[in-house]
Amino acid sequence: MQESTGYPTSTTKLPSEVFNKLTELPCGTQMNLEWFQTHVWSDTTKFTIPESQVICGMQANIYKIVLSNNAGDKHLSLIAKRVVPSELPSKASMELWQDFLDSVKREVDFYNTKTVKIPQLFPQIYYSHGFQDSKDVMKSFYLIIMSDVSESYFQKTSMNEKQASDLMKTLAQFHAQFWLHQNTNSEDRGSFWVLSRRNPLKEIENADETWKAILSRFPEFRNLGLEDIEDLGKLLASKAQLLDDFVRQHLLTQIHGDCKGWNLFFAKNEASENQVLLIDMQWTGLGHPLQDVVYALTTSLDADLLHKMDQFLDVYIDNLSKELKFDTSYLKDHFEKVWLDYARVIMTGLWKRFSPENIKKHQNTIGPSMIGRSLLHAEFIIKKVYDLLVIRKIV
Repeated sequence: MQESTGYPTSTTKLPSEVFNKLTELPCGTQMNLEWFQTHVWSDTTKFTIPESQVICGMQANIYKIVLSNNAGDKHLSLIAKRVVPSELPSKASMELWQDFLDSVKREVDFYNTKTVKIPQLFPQIYYSHGFQDSKDVMKSFYLIIMSDVSESYFQKTSMNEKQASDLMKTLAQFHAQFWLHQNTNSEDRGSFWVLSRRNPLKEIENADETWKAILSRFPEFRNLGLEDIEDLGKLLASKAQLLDDFVRQHLLTQIHGDCKGWNLFFAKNEASENQVLLIDMQWTGLGHPLQDVVYALTTSLDADLLHKMDQFLDVYIDNLSKELKFDTSYLKDHFEKVWLDYARVIMTGLWKRFSPENIKKHQNTIGPSMIGRSLLHAEFIIKKVYDLLVIRKIV
């Protein structure tokens, strides 16, 4: 599968008027030599922002900052994530902008307050600040600056067996640090597929129509040997509230909330102490720990490993129990329901534009996970949903 050395290139050029603002800080000052010397590297005598390595994203402008010393023989590379709505592609409504900015604030706050507990699981964070403009959200401004880890780490769409096991160990460390330490009255729930977040999109009401449209685009799904497959979308939607309630009753820790391949860095050296680093914390919050596990395994396992999910669950449970120093094997009984809760948003929402054309289009695109680019993953998901709901009737 496609891999990235850690920093992809961009095919879209940033407008010059925006490029010239990349040294701005949300507080109104500028990144200059003195700022870098004080906050990042005291030996800095020069810094550059390579224009060819600015990524114009849908959700942020990402760019590299290269610091150099006086002799020019040492360099330090940083990655900056700049979110200014007026510089980004438009969204359908102000409500979507508000939800998006809330997620950015969530990430900024997380880096400021919570990575101190487990800094080894993240790139080094040098700056994480910003604000929402109460009068005009389009003038809001958030900026995150972190170390560029691409010399020692890489990204990829899907995980092999070792990478998946390493991620399970990393998630166990992450979850253990925050276990039952959250204030459930103030902490937002993590993950983008919380049912209340999806309800404005009317995915449950339109689930039957969405699913039948998927079957029309993929007639081969009718040949999977699943009786009454036409009713699967409607059946899954009918269980949505029960599944969401189950997850809500087990909000045990802080979760990543978007733990897929492209939000992870894997170590190039198998002897490295930290084999996996986490990034992109916009959907972090209180959740069921297995939400991260089912999401990571479903979106990012190599196709020939999907049938081994139980094996990776065991790795996670074993390591979580060691971290917490008590038995957490009871969580294995939660796996299927938590998995179905995520499958609900796949089949009723994320697959609305799933098509053979988009599978082909996404083969070499950085960002989309395996559920949007792999027919084998899609067939696995459909069969598993059918087995859990129709055959085993677990809900």
